[in-house]
Amino acid sequence: MQRIRAARLTLAGIPVTVVQVPSYLVHNGPEAKRAIAEYTTKFEGDSIVLAAMAGARPIHFGDRNLIAALARVSPFRIHWQDFTFASADQQEHSG
Repeated sequence: MQRIRAARLTLAGIPVTVVQVPSYLVHNGPEAKRAIAEYTTKFEGDSIVLAAMAGARPIHFGDRNLIAALARVSPFRIHWQDFTFASADQQEHSG
């Protein structure tokens, strides 16, 4: 099973899943792109933005327009959830 900590929201009218990842992943472009491709298959229909913490500030990787829209959202308004995937096509949600 794979557990993913993520938040699903709508930014500029686009469904987006923001996925928490280790900071090294956000700084490694090729690995970040592979992670986005993998998460896109798990959260079908959503655009993916990767998020990590750099000290006390969040850092992101993904579409620049979505990152700009995400920057206008208060971190306190983002509802993080745990998603557990038993296989490539199954998703369980636990708040």
